[in-house]
Amino acid sequence: MKKIILGTLIGFILLPSIGYAAPRNCECIRYIREVHGVNIRGNAWTIQGNINPLNMDYGDVVLIGRDHGALIIGSEGEQWYGNVIVPEYIWIADTNYVRPCTPSVRKIAWNNPAIRGVYSPA
Repeated sequence: MKKIILGTLIGFILLPSIGYAAPRNCECIRYIREVHGVNIRGNAWTIQGNINPLNMDYGDVVLIGRDHGALIIGSEGEQWYGNVIVPEYIWIADTNYVRPCTPSVRKIAWNNPAIRGVYSPA
């Protein structure tokens, strides 16, 4: 009986280090890459924007805050920004933002101050 309990305890201790990998819905960049097929590598806190936000398009990745990325899937409305017409809102697909490990589709303002950059995989 002691061997079974000891074996079970050792199994629970070693299990996370042996084969645990977070589900793809728990990592925003991995979700964008594996579920939506976007050619993007790295993690959200090291990826830097590579295009001007005025040029963002569907399929680009918007970088939000220090450590989140979301796929741009649409836009809504239009407004003038200087001499350029930009969307009022962008629709994004992401995961792990609204609820842990849960995909979501939502809209955010185009000029949201939390947006720190836009990455285009093309």
